[in-house]
Amino acid sequence: MQRYPGATVDRDTVAEGYERLVRPPPEVLAATFGIIRERRTNLHPDSVTYVFGEPKRNLIGRTVCRAWRVTDHPQPSPPPAPSSLVGGRTTLVFPGPNPDLKPEIDYVEVSCDDPRMEKHVPGSLATPVPRHP
Repeated sequence: MQRYPGATVDRDTVAEGYERLVRPPPEVLAATFGIIRERRTNLHPDSVTYVFGEPKRNLIGRTVCRAWRVTDHPQPSPPPAPSSLVGGRTTLVFPGPNPDLKPEIDYVEVSCDDPRMEKHVPGSLATPVPRHP
């Protein structure tokens, strides 16, 4: 952690605050009937999705359910494109500083019959599931 002059940062307080930030709302936990975990790949960040909504049909005709998704560490934006090397001019392009990647928390629609879904009895989750098993 960084040190700031005149202030001490307690790691436990920061960790508890972060856990409170990424905890699903109680009404989502109470209604959750499925959990979808996505593992990090080169294209997708890791995330946990709590599926809780009533099934409905979207415009395409797929059956979807409402869900609450938390993505701890979203993928950073791609680095800037290098300038053209036409004409023998080489220009070095240095990437900027790492962006402050905050967790992404949003309500999404997912397929109700997703094969990755772990089934749960609605109301059986009293606490959030571990994000990194």
